[in-house]
Amino acid sequence: MTLPRYDATSRQGVSLDAPQAYARVDSRRVNAPETPTRGTRLWRRQFGPDLGLGIIGQFFQASMSLSPGTRLGPCEIAAETGRGGVGRAVAGGSFSGQGGVHMSWTRQAGFPVLALLVTACGGQPTVAEHGGEEPTVAEHPAVPTFAVDPSWPTMPNDWVLGQVSSVTVDGQDNVWVLHRPRTVEDGQGTAAPPVLEFDDAGTFIRAWGGPGTGYEWPANEHGIHVDYQGHVWIGGNSGQPESDDMLLKFTTEGELLLQIGHRGQSGGNTDTENVRRPAEAFVYQDTNEVFVADGYGNRRVIVLDADTGAFKRMWGAFGNEALDSPPETGAPDQTRGPEHFGIVHGIEVSNDGLVYVADRGNSRIQVFTIDGAYTTQGFVNQNADSASTTAGLAFSPDPEQQFIYVADQGNSRIHVVDRTTLEVLDSFGRNGAQPGDFQALHHIASDSNGNLYTAEAQQGRRVQKFVFQGMAPASR
Repeated sequence: MTLPRYDATSRQGVSLDAPQAYARVDSRRVNAPETPTRGTRLWRRQFGPDLGLGIIGQFFQASMSLSPGTRLGPCEIAAETGRGGVGRAVAGGSFSGQGGVHMSWTRQAGFPVLALLVTACGGQPTVAEHGGEEPTVAEHPAVPTFAVDPSWPTMPNDWVLGQVSSVTVDGQDNVWVLHRPRTVEDGQGTAAPPVLEFDDAGTFIRAWGGPGTGYEWPANEHGIHVDYQGHVWIGGNSGQPESDDMLLKFTTEGELLLQIGHRGQSGGNTDTENVRRPAEAFVYQDTNEVFVADGYGNRRVIVLDADTGAFKRMWGAFGNEALDSPPETGAPDQTRGPEHFGIVHGIEVSNDGLVYVADRGNSRIQVFTIDGAYTTQGFVNQNADSASTTAGLAFSPDPEQQFIYVADQGNSRIHVVDRTTLEVLDSFGRNGAQPGDFQALHHIASDSNGNLYTAEAQQGRRVQKFVFQGMAPASR
């Protein structure tokens, strides 16, 4: 269906061949209080289907499902700030289709508020003043949208990738890829070193890794993380002939800084000296601690000092004690799930100090405080045909980290999840080998511009970039 595009200056409708309407308001500044309080009325301008919005700064943009002549009910909005374009969301409020914005926000570093972005719409529709058609209401929240970049990255030296187990993004928006060179068979080409770094354009920067002197390289590479100091953390998940019971920390150039644990030495979930086949790690800057999804051999989160590897604390699902052999308790409550982790496959710590754990074996995300106190959980695609729906997590780059992107390994999809409610808002992807498809979607990462990067293991054997396209109504 072709929907109208409304120009805010001329208020003329033009054709837009997309399931959304977009509006732009020319630059205009108003005098607002330096510290406005909730309920402050801002400047209003009518445009499109009778949407009255207050604008501060250079522009307003909205992406929402509209039929010609629609007037919307109450919508959620967010103020954005930055330089040279839309910045990051800093507050929320509501607006009415009858006109007028009432909200409060926080000024950041003296930047002007540039935009008010509609993030969710609801309420009862009314008949608009032009056309007299029965209107519809945008019922779905606005979510980030993406388009695959099929040319990303550029591989040097005719190298090929084996199973790509993990991907992460550093503080400079460079992308780090971990793959399994041993899975490249004879005749398939020259395997790249296990660790590769690319810039955000896909240009190769460096590669290193593999067995060496002074450390025990994992037999099956699994997780990679680059911390706030630029240190590279690597773990493995091989169980044969001896398990990868160590976590390695390197410089950007591949020089060993620290090894925690040793191959085949784990004593299980009570061991504070060794991990056991760790799936992923995350270093939280505020405490300089490394949070480990310990993962394939154990059923716990373990927290260690990021400089020394000294043990700090650990916990299992719901904050319970992690046990090597959980007792048989019969079928779990489907609304709660098992009392112990399945495979602790991914871990992230949010800006506000909450620990998000991807329990792949139980298709759920559990949330804890930094100290391990359980707060809440959410299931993701729980009733899907294939399990392993929570293989990896990444946050959206706004300060509030409003969205979590969840890699659904079993069903070849990325789910967009509300971080506060843990509700799945939208999903995209399908099984296949074409650009934008997934095969064994294993881990996921995001950069500061909102782009996503995905790692595909098993038959997938690639890393893909999904470029942020803006906000649009959820398709669900």
